[in-house]
Amino acid sequence: MRLLQISLTAAVIGCLVLGGFLVRAYLSFDAGPSRAAFVLSSAPNSKIVEKIIDPLRYSGYQDFIRPEVSLDIDFKEGVWTLRNIHRFDEQGNVVLNQGRYGVCEDLVAYTYQRVLPHFPAGQYRIRFAEAVESSFFQDASGGSHIILLIADLEAERSGAKKVYILDPSLRRYGTPDYFDNYRIVGPAPILDFINARERDSVFQVNHGPPIVINRNAIVNLYVGEEDGKFDRDNYYIRLALTRRYQFARKPLFTIRKRAGRVTVEEENAHKRPLIGLKKYKQLKGSVIRLHEDFGRRLGAA
Repeated sequence: MRLLQISLTAAVIGCLVLGGFLVRAYLSFDAGPSRAAFVLSSAPNSKIVEKIIDPLRYSGYQDFIRPEVSLDIDFKEGVWTLRNIHRFDEQGNVVLNQGRYGVCEDLVAYTYQRVLPHFPAGQYRIRFAEAVESSFFQDASGGSHIILLIADLEAERSGAKKVYILDPSLRRYGTPDYFDNYRIVGPAPILDFINARERDSVFQVNHGPPIVINRNAIVNLYVGEEDGKFDRDNYYIRLALTRRYQFARKPLFTIRKRAGRVTVEEENAHKRPLIGLKKYKQLKGSVIRLHEDFGRRLGAA
């Protein structure tokens, strides 16, 4: 059964004392946003969690350009699929690119598999949740953002409520007090993803996953309707950029099929430096390859 996902650092810069708790703060200077990430030292197993999430970087770019990744579009169901975008080893563990890069599902599943032995089932309950977040993940059409909710069951049995939030993608771990810019919108089926070793990601039409994220912007891949139609003769594939804390998506590169005629559009060239010209060219090349491969299979159908 397919898993439908609707889809979304190295330098230590010091220690902060917030609300009486010690918080280790970091700044990311490579792939991944340069936001203040932290681990609350009073949170359970904080040192273990910190060691696991510190190397991680949110980036789908490295996997997206792999030649074995392919695109499928189901016009009847109104969904599209990136095939072979996820990888697992023989033991069922999520494989990250270079051991650290991945999209949200990969990072949260990877982290879950590694922290689970340190949170005994009788003492803690770990759940996956989909969330929106104010700087990059403001709505689900731009890709889901998935976090872990860790409940302290001993506190729960005594009538108290202690829940900790772990966000592997942005490398944050602490109490909800430190996540004011997050809003949980529902459960996320990541256990199904892990148990099925799901290698594909499926998205609704007009929705798409983050491919690149950095300190300034996020780039998503979308497959969408053309003039309100979604069939073999009417659709588009697009790379679109959104500045941090903004809503407006700016198209960078679009392959458009309208009434059976294919056109290519490049726009907003002045925004390409936000992700790097080399990276933009590689992403553009991958989109062209995916479309050409899909077109051949569509023509042969």
